Amino acid sequence: PLMAAAVLIGIVGLKEFYNGFRAMDVKPCYPIGVAAVAALYAMNVLTGTSGIHEGNFKWHVLWVFGVVLASMLYLFKIDERKLEDGMATMTGVLYVVFFSYHVVLIDQGGYPLLVWLVLITAFVTDIMAYFSGYFFGKHKLAPQISPKKTIEGSVGGILLCSLSFLAYSYVLNGAFSLDTNPLSFLIIGMGHFG
Repeated sequence: PLMAAAVLIGIVGLKEFYNGFRAMDVKPCYPIGVAAVAALYAMNVLTGTSGIHEGNFKWHVLWVFGVVLASMLYLFKIDERKLEDGMATMTGVLYVVFFSYHVVLIDQGGYPLLVWLVLITAFVTDIMAYFSGYFFGKHKLAPQISPKKTIEGSVGGILLCSLSFLAYSYVLNGAFSLDTNPLSFLIIGMGHFG
């Protein structure tokens, strides 16, 4: 189920990422992105190399090379496409697809309880940043990029996410009898910068 969810997130997230570029008159290639998703997860299943270890590193390097090559070949219709089209294609695949795939690698690498850290980061930071900004936000963070984001919202998101990491550390210690260092979880929470 986790792999299926990551595939779905990769495909839907890639579509949305590319729609943002299309709004700026950049034309990334969605079929290359979908093919990259299929190749990445097929590679994981067919090679039997799961998790994070040296055995699957060469396959990931080959996959990244294939993504870069396909993105560059997409530019061969030079009268219809610009360099930005190929760069957006490649960036979307590496940013959306490859990063979401790391959730699967964390799970397969023997750390399924740490998958929750990824989810905590994504949801708690965004939700708490929204409410912190809504109630306390006065100073704009980057008005040209995102007019409603504030410095107070960003700080609130990071701090509250860090506290939720700290709480999760205590859950791991208590409920699962894992020997985790709460300070490490607090530092990881603060280090992700929203």
